[in-house]
Amino acid sequence: EALWTQSHNKSTLTDTADNILAHVAIITDASYTGWGATNLNTKKSVRGYWREEEKALPQHILELKAVYLSLKIYSKFQQNVHMQVNLDDQSAVDVINGTDNKKSSQPVSFLKRKIWEQVLQFNITLTARYMDGGKSITANTMSRLPVDSTDWTITDELYDTICSHFDVQPEIDLFASWITSKCPLFVSKMDDPKSFAVNAFKQKWDSWDCVYCFPPISESVLSKVSAQVARSYCKVLLIIPWWTRSNWFVELQKHKIAEAYPLGRKVELYHPHDRLMAHPQGPRLKLA
Repeated sequence: EALWTQSHNKSTLTDTADNILAHVAIITDASYTGWGATNLNTKKSVRGYWREEEKALPQHILELKAVYLSLKIYSKFQQNVHMQVNLDDQSAVDVINGTDNKKSSQPVSFLKRKIWEQVLQFNITLTARYMDGGKSITANTMSRLPVDSTDWTITDELYDTICSHFDVQPEIDLFASWITSKCPLFVSKMDDPKSFAVNAFKQKWDSWDCVYCFPPISESVLSKVSAQVARSYCKVLLIIPWWTRSNWFVELQKHKIAEAYPLGRKVELYHPHDRLMAHPQGPRLKLA
């Protein structure tokens, strides 16, 4: 606590209404389903979802998490700046500004330290300002968007079984988020606080010896995956629907180096943000 306060007081700037756009200003918001943020300078908005166990956390904890995750993304592009974060939770504002008078709980202390480490790493001076929720329309909207209906994953146990069957250990998950990733490195569909990069199709897959892919189950995406596999020389551990009549499926067979490992129709697919959500194709979906 003392370390945070000392470093914070030395590094932050005075907050006034007049300088909200003088440096870098962001708006963050947290809801029951997820978080969102908007950079007022670049107009770039980002968002994410909570794990099931995070949804029950107190609101001020979720607001601090939203600030931290937003900083993880924006600090990649905005370094050596003063950043003002605007949010609609006074408790979180006081924590960030070091003006909270009571002893912090363990979760608050942990998030306070994570935020502090992030701003020091990128030489960012940080202040917070209370903003009425009605004025942060974009961030509010981003934090409340419905979950991505294409974001499905398999259990860690099944993933380990598949890797063991083929005797491979992929170095990167090319279609993932920080919640679903099966590898230390991952590529996300949109900006993600912990992703190595965004958009699997913009990456050079040959940068790794072995990659893991469980792409969204759609003809258009799978056609692009097939084309990417055809021009890559790395090993690709790929989970696909067993749609033998599809052109992309036929093309993939030309490049396989091992026989498919059938998973059948009883694979436990789950949505990382809603465990009660059932896959739209249900038991009709056969994977391999």
